[in-house]
Amino acid sequence: MRRCGVCFRQEVWHMTVRWILILTCDISMTGYTFGWTYHYKIYIKRDFDGGKWNDEDCAKEKRPLCFKAQCNATTCSGRGNCTETMDNYTCQCTPGFKGRHCQEVVQCETPKSPQHGWMECQGPHGNSSYDSTCKFYCKGRFSLEGQLNSTTCNSSGVWTVNTPLCVAMECEVPSKPVDGDIICSESMPLVNSTCEFHCFAGSWLLGPKNITCHAAGVWTGEEPICASLRNIIVALSGAVLFSSSCFILVCLIHWRKRKKLVQKRSLDARGEVPLGEEDDLKHRAQ
Repeated sequence: MRRCGVCFRQEVWHMTVRWILILTCDISMTGYTFGWTYHYKIYIKRDFDGGKWNDEDCAKEKRPLCFKAQCNATTCSGRGNCTETMDNYTCQCTPGFKGRHCQEVVQCETPKSPQHGWMECQGPHGNSSYDSTCKFYCKGRFSLEGQLNSTTCNSSGVWTVNTPLCVAMECEVPSKPVDGDIICSESMPLVNSTCEFHCFAGSWLLGPKNITCHAAGVWTGEEPICASLRNIIVALSGAVLFSSSCFILVCLIHWRKRKKLVQKRSLDARGEVPLGEEDDLKHRAQ
């Protein structure tokens, strides 16, 4: 004998769950009741065998039964889609979540801070979980290599960008002056490093003695030169000669202008017309 719980037929036709319903029955034989529980299927609204049990003759009349739905709003933690199965359910988790009830968040390995820098991480599920973001920064004399300064933990548990490098910002290596030497505070001309210039005996430093590497990658001053006494004398002589030549030329031009002016005044006083002006007057008269 089989004892089974049933519900009304009309309730079944309005259900929106799968059309396979479960019936739990106790089996009795010859006065003995076994404690076993079996699950039977009944098919609803099928093209064939509609309303039939899977363990009995299809010619026997049946009526449908109902089972309690397993899926609800919290079954998959609000992070997936719940699918009804035979007296059970499965959760299809959205990307970034896992577990039977989608209760676990996909984790990424904790990223490392860049050398000569640091990072700041945050996210809705933790600092190294799905959808969290880490931003990278470099210390004063270093800058990030490349244009990307952040990385995000994706749904596969992998960071979108590897930890970038902090490379030292530097200026061009200054030239060693002729007849002189240069001493720098760093082996490489990094930002804020300084270089000091010296000249050998018999030479004088022309320009700044110290220059500093600026944050923009340029030196604060022009590179100086070392000039010997001979070079200085030659330069001064050339300057004096050039200045003298310019002075003589200016004086000559001024003298010629003054001479013409004196001649004109002398002719005007005697009533004579200058040669150039006389020809001009004849031309006008014609």
